[in-house]
Amino acid sequence: MNTRALQATYSIQRRLTLRISLQAMLVMALMAAMVYLSVHTVVDHRQAAELAKKNDVVLAIFTDGARIGGLEKAISDVRDSAYRRPLTRLSVRDPSGRLLFEDANEAPFVMSDHPRARVTDVELPSLDPPRVVLTLQSDTAYDRELMGALGKTLLVVPLLGGFLVALSSLWRIRRDLKPLNELAAQTQRITAHRLDQRLHLPEVATELMPWITQFNGLMDRLQAAIDQLEAFNADVAHELRTPLASLMGHTEVALSRDRSAQELRDVMAASLEELQQLSQMVQDMLFLSRTDRGARARAADIPSLRILAEKVVDFHAIGFDEAGLRAKVHGDARIHADEPLLQRALSNLIDNAVQHAGTGSRIDVLIERQPKDRVALLVQNSGSTIAQADLPRIFDRFFRADASRPSSGQHHGLGLAIVAAIARMHGGEPLAQSNDGLTRVGICIPSEPVGLS
Repeated sequence: MNTRALQATYSIQRRLTLRISLQAMLVMALMAAMVYLSVHTVVDHRQAAELAKKNDVVLAIFTDGARIGGLEKAISDVRDSAYRRPLTRLSVRDPSGRLLFEDANEAPFVMSDHPRARVTDVELPSLDPPRVVLTLQSDTAYDRELMGALGKTLLVVPLLGGFLVALSSLWRIRRDLKPLNELAAQTQRITAHRLDQRLHLPEVATELMPWITQFNGLMDRLQAAIDQLEAFNADVAHELRTPLASLMGHTEVALSRDRSAQELRDVMAASLEELQQLSQMVQDMLFLSRTDRGARARAADIPSLRILAEKVVDFHAIGFDEAGLRAKVHGDARIHADEPLLQRALSNLIDNAVQHAGTGSRIDVLIERQPKDRVALLVQNSGSTIAQADLPRIFDRFFRADASRPSSGQHHGLGLAIVAAIARMHGGEPLAQSNDGLTRVGICIPSEPVGLS
């Protein structure tokens, strides 16, 4: 992938800052609206209550005066008691609307454009006319100014609050994203010569932990793969050096002096044997390379795994006789698998058992049914016990539990690696057990095809 073509489409820092600021402004705007409505309701109720209270006072004074001296006395009393109702204006009219009395249009009776009014009908026999209409107005200019100032303040608060939240969020997010910059710097310092470097932080956020863990795990696997590749290259070079040196030695000896035709044939026969071993090694390496790329086994019905095992055992009969060994097949199972690959795996297992079995002992080929519709194909031999620490590694390429043992056979340390590869090609896994001088090595695969071609 060309990293130069990779361009950022947005900034997490800016996006989070914008979203947090907008959300904060929205919340503050809603709260401001609620505050404004609440205060407006309280002020409105207070205005109504004060006007009602003042109206009750005016009505009491007016009715008392009317009972004593009629309309003139009532009007005189309410005029004289004006100091008890500041910021109000009273008017008295007859039913036809004719003005009978009104407070002077001067302080403190001047009303604003939108006063609050309360109208009361008064009907008393002592009045002339017997029914009049009292209108008491209350000035609300101060409350309106107060609500206007409050509204402006509450309008500014979300804007100013959003701006302050944006600044604080930008600072906080930038500070919280610093670990990402540190991780990026640590990643940049990882090179082909420094694969042992791992990501680490003094304090790790919960959200970053999976990424750091997965990346470090990836680096562990990458380093293990490179180490395995380097070891594989070294092992290949070591394994090729011996037959190549043998070929060169045979050729140099043959060319050191004149040889008879028979001697040259012997040299060529020995060289051919070495070349065949080299060819087999190359074929095995190519096979392992295909399995590394995910090659899968072809599935076919094998009615009797025992018959297949007996054929392979018969093929190795001469080798058993030469090593003074006996072989026997136990168990049977029907399975869907690649017959040639199973034959190859079993042949490699038998080769391995022959190399390590004690003289005069018996090699047992075990076919065992396992849980979850799986079948185990094992080769058991008696001999030296494999160390428990070495058991997981015996399927590695070119691994030998006994380093002092020289390479022998046609697989040159690749036999069990091929067995493990064949197991994986069938969706299974290799098995190895070694206790008290008895060693079992084999594979466990599904009896029915699982993702096989």
